[in-house]
Amino acid sequence: MDMSYTSMGTVGSWCEYPAEAVKNAIYERADHPDLSGVEEASSDLGSLVNRARDELLSVLTVALDDREDTFLERLKEEAESIKLLTYSNMCRSMLSSGQMMSRDSNAALAGVQLAPHQEIIAETAALQMPCDVASDLAAIIRKAGSHMSRKERSAQRSARIGTNIFIGHGRSLLWRELKDFVVDRLKLPYEEFNRVPVAGVTNIARLSEMLDGASCALILLTAEDEKADGTMQARMNVIHEVGLFQGRLGFTKAIVVLEEGCEEFSNIQGLGQIRFPKNNISAAFEEIRAVLEREGLV
Repeated sequence: MDMSYTSMGTVGSWCEYPAEAVKNAIYERADHPDLSGVEEASSDLGSLVNRARDELLSVLTVALDDREDTFLERLKEEAESIKLLTYSNMCRSMLSSGQMMSRDSNAALAGVQLAPHQEIIAETAALQMPCDVASDLAAIIRKAGSHMSRKERSAQRSARIGTNIFIGHGRSLLWRELKDFVVDRLKLPYEEFNRVPVAGVTNIARLSEMLDGASCALILLTAEDEKADGTMQARMNVIHEVGLFQGRLGFTKAIVVLEEGCEEFSNIQGLGQIRFPKNNISAAFEEIRAVLEREGLV
C-alpha cells in the first residue's frame, strides 16, 4: 500500500516554517486584531466569576446547614464543578493522549506539541472562557435564588398560620351553636370579630389580628340581606371575610358553611361548601368535624 505523501493528496515541495511564522500568517489573515482590551475584560470578568462562585457556595453551604435540600445540593455540586480553564489548561486538553508512532526521529524526540493554529484556538478559547462560565454560573444562581425564595415564602406562610378556629358570621345567632360545638365538643380554641372589645381598634387591625391567629376559618353565610330580585344573601362584611381568609389560609382551610336559602356568590361557586338546612346548623356538625380532621386540627 502506497503511503507516500503523493498518495495522500499532497503536491509540490514541502517547506518547514517556524511556529511563530504560522501564527503571524493567521493573525495577518485576521487583520491583526488588537486583543489587549479583550484580554483585560476577560481577566476582570474571570475575577468576578470566581468571587461570585465563592459567594454562591457560601450561601448554599449555610442553607444546607439549616436543612437538607436535594435540589440545593445538586446546584452546589454544579457550582463546585465550574472551573475557569486557563490557556495552559486549554493547551493540555488539545494534546493527543496515548502512544504515538512516527518514523520522524526529530518528531519522536520532540514529543507531542500543539500546532501553531491550535495555540491560537487555545488563546481565543481562554479569552472566551469567563463569559461562558459566567453564563453557566448565572443560571445556577437564578435557580438557587428562585428555589430559596419559594421556600422562604412557604415558611412565612406556615409561620403565619395560628391555632384558632375563626368563626365568621352575620347577625344570626346560629354562630353561637357552632362556637359551642368547636369549643365544647372538639376542644379547639376559637376566635370571632367581637370576642374582644374593639373600641379604638380599626376593623383592619382587628381583621389582621384574626388572620394571624387563625389555623382554619368557618365562615357562616346566613340569609340576611334581601337583594333587588328578592333573593337573600349573606351580609357583605361576612362575604368580605371569606375572601380574606381564602387568600391567607387557602380554599381548604377557609370553609364556607352555607345556609339553605342563602345565595352563593361568585367567589365560592364551584367550590366545596358545607350546606345546612335553614336554622339548623347542628345538621352540619359532623361534616365540619370531618373537614377539621382532614386538615389535621382534630
